Amino acid sequence: NIKFISKAVDIVMLPQAPKHLTDPSTLSKLKILTFNNLACILKKNKHFMMALKAVSYAIDLEETLIKDFKDEEKYDIVPTYLNKAAILSEMKKHEKALE
Repeated sequence: NIKFISKAVDIVMLPQAPKHLTDPSTLSKLKILTFNNLACILKKNKHFMMALKAVSYAIDLEETLIKDFKDEEKYDIVPTYLNKAAILSEMKKHEKALE
């Protein structure tokens, strides 16, 4: 449901994170999951440009997380890239999706 995900986005984007989310890695993972889910819902509702922005934000967060924590094996960015490829494919940008 878009309202539920929207509320989740509001929570994870608060300037002051809730107390149980003080670990930067945990908060980043939650943001990544939230924006990936938002992108899926937006894609389903044919809001492709917004979906692309949401998944791109998730990718940026994930790449930062991997770089900052220097433990690539611990984080799996592949599903996020697959999500982006699916959105691009829905937009009929198949060549871009293959990149």
